[in-house]
Amino acid sequence: MIEPRISVLVVCDFVSAAGKNWNDEQASLEAFEAQDLEETFEVVLVDSEFYADTYPDALRVQFPNVKVHFLPETTSIGLKDAGVKLCSGDLIAITEADAIPAKSWLRLLVSAIDNHDEYDVVSGLTVYEPPTSLKRVMTLIDRAYMDTGSLGPCEHFSPNGAVFRRKFLSRSHPPMDETPFVVQHYRNNRNLEAGIKFLVEPGAVMVHAFGGLPFVYDLARQKGTQFGRMACLEGVASGQRVVTVARLTLDECRSGLRTFHRVRRRYLRWYDFPLYVAMLIFTLAVAVPPMWQALSGQKRPAGSAYR
Repeated sequence: MIEPRISVLVVCDFVSAAGKNWNDEQASLEAFEAQDLEETFEVVLVDSEFYADTYPDALRVQFPNVKVHFLPETTSIGLKDAGVKLCSGDLIAITEADAIPAKSWLRLLVSAIDNHDEYDVVSGLTVYEPPTSLKRVMTLIDRAYMDTGSLGPCEHFSPNGAVFRRKFLSRSHPPMDETPFVVQHYRNNRNLEAGIKFLVEPGAVMVHAFGGLPFVYDLARQKGTQFGRMACLEGVASGQRVVTVARLTLDECRSGLRTFHRVRRRYLRWYDFPLYVAMLIFTLAVAVPPMWQALSGQKRPAGSAYR
């Protein structure tokens, strides 16, 4: 039997306080069944062995060709790294279970990477829908930094919304006892230093689940930890935490405003602007306490649903 050239790896990186119900995985697998890519591809679903007994028989019946693996890893980064080794394809799409791809998502990314040999990874964009004012604003704040407007290079790659060449994913990285946000940031920087180029196809869109303000709060806390830990890992933290926190917060504010000026017309309506300002201030403020704690050595914000 000839192995497929393309694999899709589905991983869950977020478990709410209500527990796991497999609804996200079902929606994701249904979306991949509906992809308009004509070429055959395999789908691999991985999760922690802690949840092995909860996988519904109905999903086994509905998706008999999906390869399901339950692994010892408990973090999303660990699951992704282990899951890549279970994929057959030379092209591997990595996705989150709670981000649903548009029908053309896989076709557009595969076409882009096939036509650009100089790139080892092509990312799509992620949005929050249906489009309420809050979702438009948070898409701009959380997700639009990768929006290049058209197919083109970017300084970032998505760890869970992209197609990768296997050789890119096979690059060795030191084991890190860090959050997935920190690990991704660290790997992004190391790959840039190695001269690896990233491509973005804005037409390839995924719709990410949105849990309202609690979700926004949790994500902002994760980002605060990310910025604080990266300052430590990269050796740019000042001896005075107040100075470092102020500098990192200002840097993130400037980055957000650059994204706003660059792509705001594609995301916001004129009456969204006051909410944008309020939510930018809110997310920056929420990030400060975990950033402060991260600079003191704390690696994870307490009580987060991210794993």
